Amino acid sequence: MTNQKESNTIINILWTILFTGIFISTINFFYNRSLWGDEAMLSLNISEKTFFQLFKPLEMNQVAPVGFLITEKLFIILFGIHDWALRIYPFLSFLFSIILLFKINQKLFESTIISLTSCILFITNLSIFYYSNEVKQYSSDVFVSLLLIYTFISNSGLKSKKEILLTSLTGMFAVFFSNTSIIILFSLSGIVLYNFIKERGKIAAKTFLPLLTWFLSFSIYFVCFIKDHPAKSFMINYWSARKAFPPNNIFAPEFRLFLFRKAKMLFSSYSEFSNSWLILFVLFVMGIYFIYKKEKQFLLLIAPLPIHFILSIFNQYPFETRMLLYTIPMISTFISFGLFSTQNLINKKFKNKAGIVMLLPAIFLIISLSFACPVKKEEIKPCMQFVNQHISQGENIYVYYMANPAFQFYKNEYSSVSKSTSVVIGNWHIHGCGKSFMSLESSNIKSINYNELFNIHGNFWIIFTGISSSSYFKINNLTEDDYIVSSFIKNGYSVFKSKSFAGSSCYQLISKK
Repeated sequence: MTNQKESNTIINILWTILFTGIFISTINFFYNRSLWGDEAMLSLNISEKTFFQLFKPLEMNQVAPVGFLITEKLFIILFGIHDWALRIYPFLSFLFSIILLFKINQKLFESTIISLTSCILFITNLSIFYYSNEVKQYSSDVFVSLLLIYTFISNSGLKSKKEILLTSLTGMFAVFFSNTSIIILFSLSGIVLYNFIKERGKIAAKTFLPLLTWFLSFSIYFVCFIKDHPAKSFMINYWSARKAFPPNNIFAPEFRLFLFRKAKMLFSSYSEFSNSWLILFVLFVMGIYFIYKKEKQFLLLIAPLPIHFILSIFNQYPFETRMLLYTIPMISTFISFGLFSTQNLINKKFKNKAGIVMLLPAIFLIISLSFACPVKKEEIKPCMQFVNQHISQGENIYVYYMANPAFQFYKNEYSSVSKSTSVVIGNWHIHGCGKSFMSLESSNIKSINYNELFNIHGNFWIIFTGISSSSYFKINNLTEDDYIVSSFIKNGYSVFKSKSFAGSSCYQLISKK
């Protein structure tokens, strides 16, 4: 790798593609989409609780590392209670992750092409792109994981006091900022032990001080924040329903089907184009084959995936996209190495330059990313703005339960909306979440069921977001919003004003009686 002649033209094009991807991600950040239900629930916890209260279990079945919560609270204090303020930390985590990934691959492979291609694959991954702008801990999980790996390989000798101290402290604090950090730390510990056995005990005993520090740090965090957590049973049920845990029988057909679905899930996150995931999967396998000979690099990159999978068998960590987000940099590196190896094979066979092999996937993925920008999920802000402009004095607002967390977060930004009485509607119990989709218990939000809703009188507004198209949630073969609005029309109401945005809608219903 060190003596390899790399084409300046290819490198310059790859740099251009990388910065184009960063530019697209920045546009997505400044678009500042509306908070959606789950994101809004965590945001309400962060904005309405004190620093001390964030050390306790959160309401609405929300779970996040305490370090992440404290950091987000600091941004709220600095910039005020705004959705964009809460998104700064995830976006900064994304940006710094790119830098760390580049530096890690430079150290591991001494190849600018591999490093740049890995970074491009990373930023064009649609899941990474989405969570870089989400008020959730998954983007910071990626950053913390890469920081741990970078610190480890930069101080892998662990010979000086400085190396030992820096490695120990990084791992110690990482536990409080990322729930997946323990998987990376376990992987790194395994590598240290493997090297110890390989060297037949020649490694100094002080090398194990970081491992001891990591273990003590995680033990403290486990006792204080994980053990007997009230949301544990809810989260296990939630992830079980989403089939995020593999079947217990590894010889059953269901287990093989689980592996296939999860492989497709991981590699489909790079592009929405049909079956393109198969090409990326093949390149990933090729990357594994060629990196396997480089023992140190292979163990460092591959270890988190099987460890995470084993933990998922015991229902400890869901094997699902956002929980696996921290592995995307490693997967991207394997794919990049697979591309690089393919290029070398073509060069040897045809004796000509095959730089296009590295460029075509990067160009294809950056085009795919541009189509995904900006992300729009549940755009309740323009919906509330429309209601704010047209609502009359005395009109109440009925908020669909999935929309209520975001409604509560934003309502004070709209004067007419905040003055009106808001009532939560819907069958939240069908999600098995109880009142967790409403708001903080201290808010004392009114709520009614469908029967009560259809008995109200006068003119009013209804706001919907998060409506599921699944047949499970349909009523009389209608989605809940269509069912509610059509029921009022049958009962003598008419829709006077209405407006739809991405993932949201609002209606002004006028009584004809």
